[in-house]
Amino acid sequence: MRMKTFKLADFQLIGEDGLTPVPFEDGLAINQENEENTWLIEIFLKKTDAERFRLADKDEIFRVQAIITKRENDPAYFSVKLVSYTEMDDFATVLFRGKLSGSRNYYAVSLLECLLNQNLQGEELLEAFKEGMKKKLTVRAPRSED
Repeated sequence: MRMKTFKLADFQLIGEDGLTPVPFEDGLAINQENEENTWLIEIFLKKTDAERFRLADKDEIFRVQAIITKRENDPAYFSVKLVSYTEMDDFATVLFRGKLSGSRNYYAVSLLECLLNQNLQGEELLEAFKEGMKKKLTVRAPRSED
């Protein structure tokens, strides 16, 4: 079986109220390159930041936003389920399995929605959009999966 492994640069949960950052020490995203297009995401984090996952049901579906390799890269959106939760001293590892969800333009749509909600227009909107695309600001996830 052939797989590609990538370093995780950022990881956030997508919820009704927007994005919730998940602080982590280290993380990997693994494209299993199988017929099902399955990905594994593993994060190594402090136990105090892992409580949400320790209590999670294995059938619960998490919508997550992950930035792979460098923070400047566009976020990737996944629908994942918890595979395992393991504690080691003051840390925990959380392993998820899932698939990419949504389109590649999620971030641009999210950013534009956020800027429009701030009533930006014209040149001001364009400049804020360019800056947001360059810096990959944290924005609310888009409402739909279009």
